Amino acid sequence: MTLAETLRKAIIDSGRSAYALQQETGVDASVISRFLHEERDLRLETAGKLAAALGMTLITSTDERKSTRHRRKS
Repeated sequence: MTLAETLRKAIIDSGRSAYALQQETGVDASVISRFLHEERDLRLETAGKLAAALGMTLITSTDERKSTRHRRKS
């Protein structure tokens, strides 16, 4: 399940309206509504605000092989 799918499910399962989430997070209700209807994606900062309001935590994971692949050789 992708981050977007997980977040959509959490919003729907919470039973909160887009307006209620707007009041909690400062994220415009129209942005939330369009996200829920899969009409747009969210910026990571916005996803973080919504996740926090829903009691979720975004966790990052690094894979050393991926991070070294993009480093420039000196």
